[in-house]
Amino acid sequence: MSFSLEGRTCFPLVGQARQPGEFTAVPDGEAAMSPVEGSAEGVMVNPFSIERKDLGFVKEPIRLEVKAGKVASITGSPAAERFWRLLEEHGDLAKNVAEFAIGTNPACRARETMREAKKAWGTCHMAVGDSGSIGGNVVAPLHVDMIFDRPTVWADDQIVVKDGKITV
Repeated sequence: MSFSLEGRTCFPLVGQARQPGEFTAVPDGEAAMSPVEGSAEGVMVNPFSIERKDLGFVKEPIRLEVKAGKVASITGSPAAERFWRLLEEHGDLAKNVAEFAIGTNPACRARETMREAKKAWGTCHMAVGDSGSIGGNVVAPLHVDMIFDRPTVWADDQIVVKDGKITV
């Protein structure tokens, strides 16, 4: 996957909201940003978890193809078909690539609960749907996180996560 974060602010979810209008999540441990609308291109393969009760921890192959900032197709298994139907049911805005985040909490257990999975140190997640709460411009009827284990993440010309190990 590639996408632009130009002009976007990183939202560190650190377990504390001190000012009116700030938000956080429990457990803490995530640095999240919303890709610039229309900029995401590429393929996402085999998230180990999709933060939806009807999908959860995924053991079947899933391949998402992204073009011009939106999911163009989801293929690979019955779980992939369920995920695609969900996005189709909620309309075009649900297909928006809404979020990119890196998990920063070494105490979270990636394979124990979905709530902890996306916060676990060195995981990353991408979300589709609504991006308004994290600096994007898309207001959609859902926001679905897909969590990836052992990713390699580049920011410009620097590796920031290599095989699930944060390098910066």
